[in-house]
Amino acid sequence: MTRVTKQKQRSAAITGAGGGLGRDIALGLAAKGYRVFGTAMAGVEITDLRQASGGKVALSICDITDEKSVHNWARGVTDTIGAAGLDLLISNAGILTPGPIEILPLAAIRREFEVNVFGAMSVMNAFLPALRKARGRIVQISTWTASLPLPFNGPSGASKAAMEAFATVYRAELKQFGIDVVVAPAGNMKTGGPEKTAAALARVAAGMTPEQRALYGQHFESFAAALNGMQNSGLDSASAARRVIEFAEQMPAPIRAPVGQDSEEILKLVREKSDAELDVLRLQLVGLDSNNTTINNLTKTDSAMIETIDINDSRAIRNKNNVLGFYDLVINQKKSEEFVGKFISPAYIQHNPLIANGPDALGKFFGQITKERARARVVVHKIIAVGDYVWAHVNFLNLFNDDPQDTGIAGVDIYKMDADGRAIEHWDTLQVVGDPKNSAPWFAPNVPRSNPSGMF
Repeated sequence: MTRVTKQKQRSAAITGAGGGLGRDIALGLAAKGYRVFGTAMAGVEITDLRQASGGKVALSICDITDEKSVHNWARGVTDTIGAAGLDLLISNAGILTPGPIEILPLAAIRREFEVNVFGAMSVMNAFLPALRKARGRIVQISTWTASLPLPFNGPSGASKAAMEAFATVYRAELKQFGIDVVVAPAGNMKTGGPEKTAAALARVAAGMTPEQRALYGQHFESFAAALNGMQNSGLDSASAARRVIEFAEQMPAPIRAPVGQDSEEILKLVREKSDAELDVLRLQLVGLDSNNTTINNLTKTDSAMIETIDINDSRAIRNKNNVLGFYDLVINQKKSEEFVGKFISPAYIQHNPLIANGPDALGKFFGQITKERARARVVVHKIIAVGDYVWAHVNFLNLFNDDPQDTGIAGVDIYKMDADGRAIEHWDTLQVVGDPKNSAPWFAPNVPRSNPSGMF
């Protein structure tokens, strides 16, 4: 006689399952055979998801900032699943409180922490007994702004960073029980949130006093436009949910699992870049000018630099920053050896017959012509970055003289950058400005043979 063993049905609980990402995660898990429970904020969400899932998802009205409500929900779920315990808890619920920190009511900031931190912890603690029984897993949905907080988005970045710290401690404390804790920093997503975000941004702008608007209005508008653009061009909700479910089931459990390529790239930049470089990046991501050293050194005494770049293309932003950084390092700071090691690929190709290929030749060239020129500097007038390519309209000043009135050499540099953001290939077109005998006595005689058509 053959004995048939019934396989245990896996179970999952999801906060914020009534809409957006949480809703799609719930539907995705139900389609994989999970018994799914979740929180909702309105009865219409319960009805909608029950119908969409064919009755496979059970939602309950629950305010996660209310401990009694959380415990009632958790008790109902654990009574239903019984001794088998809970296999998966996805902590997804969260709110956004945008605005200049100076003008945000402290009560609004506290509310964000109540939801994003204390509410999430309350849910985790309530479900730990059931998770221990199943040796289950917690997935904490976070955001890349926890690692790269943005201006006018402080409460969100700070609260998510705090929750990531707690998640790290939970992981260590719960390891003995076989419970995994995964942090999933999400990138920009089309999850139903953009409409809510746009409405929240509009409320903040409309609520500013004339004095506050004079202080922050223009920059906040730039931030709002950038944030709306990032969210509306982000990963669709269903694709993001599939990624979260992959991480929820991956063996062994990942510690940190970015959701979306933009999140992966931003977190890589956070690991690799200096604090000063990240300060530049955070301002550029939200369409604000930078007062930081790397870019400001290129523009502070000359006309303002014009940038053309897709704020959602984090690779292009990194490459642009690196090009600006190496101009500053090799010419303004005259650190040619450091410049070569940091910004130039070993496979560097220089499409210029006056300079040999390879990083050493380039470093030697600039090291020689700048070592005796205290006034040598470069001004970047315009920079364009797309993917692996960067175009820069520049003016090299005092490379060959110390005249305060030097008009220098104008040029357009084109760089191809490698996967690590270092220059691997370079083309340029150069033009002497003013009197060649003054601006570039060494360079001028070589222009006819090296640059007959204006392009190396």
